[in-house]
Amino acid sequence: MCASERVEADDTQLENGKKVYIKNCAGCHGAEGKGEGYKILGADPADFTSPSTQKKSDRVLLNTIHEGKTTMPSWKIRLSDQDGRDVLAYIRSLVK
Repeated sequence: MCASERVEADDTQLENGKKVYIKNCAGCHGAEGKGEGYKILGADPADFTSPSTQKKSDRVLLNTIHEGKTTMPSWKIRLSDQDGRDVLAYIRSLVK
């Protein structure tokens, strides 16, 4: 799936994605997703509203959510596949 093949999310997915994001992601990535949260172990959390993050494909971002990256933990054992997709949909909605 390339960046132009994004699936549109419905209100239920966005609502769930927001709840999951607030509970698990906002502490580091910030309430607005701009990377304005806690800086743990030196690496700056991703700014989800930046053009460089937004141009990444859904596949790449879902892989990061599931597998983690540098100082970000893997969420695959904590989040269901649906929760991961809902969080991604919510992250995509932050720039709208």
